[in-house]
Amino acid sequence: MSAHPYLHAYRTRRGHRLAARRPLDWGVALLTPLVGAALLVLPVRSVFLGFLGLGDAALAEGVEAVAIRFGFAIIGIFSIDVYGALVRGGDRAVLEHLPVDPVGVVRYELARLALERGWIPALGAVLLVPLALEGSPVAWAATAGVLAGAAAAGWTVSALILLGAVRVAESPAWGPWLDLFRGHNLRAQAAFIYAPGLSLVVGGAGVWAAAWGAGALAQGQALGLVGLAVPWALAALAWAALPAVAASTWYEASAVVAEIDGRFEALADPEEGRRVYLDWAVRLLPAGWRVYALRDLRAGWRGRRGWITGAWVGGVGAALVGWAGSPAAPARAAAVGCAVALGTGLLPVLLSRDEPAFLRAWLPSGGLRAWGARAAVALAWGQAALLPSLLTVGVRHGLGALPALVLWVEAAAVGAAILSTLSGRLMERGIWIYATAAAVASAALAARVMG
Repeated sequence: MSAHPYLHAYRTRRGHRLAARRPLDWGVALLTPLVGAALLVLPVRSVFLGFLGLGDAALAEGVEAVAIRFGFAIIGIFSIDVYGALVRGGDRAVLEHLPVDPVGVVRYELARLALERGWIPALGAVLLVPLALEGSPVAWAATAGVLAGAAAAGWTVSALILLGAVRVAESPAWGPWLDLFRGHNLRAQAAFIYAPGLSLVVGGAGVWAAAWGAGALAQGQALGLVGLAVPWALAALAWAALPAVAASTWYEASAVVAEIDGRFEALADPEEGRRVYLDWAVRLLPAGWRVYALRDLRAGWRGRRGWITGAWVGGVGAALVGWAGSPAAPARAAAVGCAVALGTGLLPVLLSRDEPAFLRAWLPSGGLRAWGARAAVALAWGQAALLPSLLTVGVRHGLGALPALVLWVEAAAVGAAILSTLSGRLMERGIWIYATAAAVASAALAARVMG
């Protein structure tokens, strides 16, 4: 019997899924991410790496700034993933009723996330290749080390804090402190709400130190290696403390979650469970489109909520880029917004793959009405790429900068809605087709917007 039965079962399931793929699907699946990453280098170079070629001092300062931004983004993504895996994951509903080893389950979930999300820091390193070509290989390697350290700290520190939040939620000693911040939320809910923020603070401190180390290494100072090691030290400490916390809180998390869900179920409007993000906009569509639009809104919000939330995170990132005082900031915000809109457009393609077979048989195909509704839903989701930037660019650079911003981002959102709707008809292959086309479009738009 395998020493790690959970990982063994996961590898078996994954192996069966991969074995079912045809050679053509394998080729497309391997080449598309590489081509897409190569094409995205251009917009990243235009938006984030403008300091290249300005001297060693600017290189060190720019490396530190880029490493902080990318590292914080990685920690934020992984803290959300860890919450889903350890607290709200589908595996919990099965394993919580069995006499499993909680420490083994936690380690399995983190290993699974490392396998499934390990491409994120790798993609970040690929996107920053201009650092090696136009700056220095040492600066690029140091920045890649920051991203890897951010991933390690994001997985382990977030897991430790989230499982520790279970103990805080049930502790009478922590109750008065939670009451200071929880508002109308339950104490247990407040503990979970603030746990990702604390993860970002603790892990972010490690990223900050590592980013300083990357900047120091870019200037040839070997002392930067000390800063680069800080997130790895945090990850090692969290990993060492994790077994004791997991053993005492993993099972208890089910009771805390049940208490939260039960309280909200008792207080909520019976219709609340059927409400989803943007469902109010369905009434604006033609009558024949509404049932299909509501189907897609519900499927997206319940099955791919993290993707929709990520669209708003990307929109906020574009808004922060647009807040800079540089005259090029509105164009940079538009380039980032176009990339976010095109990335969000992958969601409707995923909906086509996620749709269960029984629903296809039960609900009439709808023809053009269904596809028109899906395009409208995709366009509505894509507005997250634009709305935050309208405020920051309008306030910082004046209303005259808004028409160009709206034009470019809306063009990307409309194109993404149309292309994703068409690609969705190809199911699994449509994902790779859309991803490649979106990467090409993102690079082309960034080149055009940035001149």
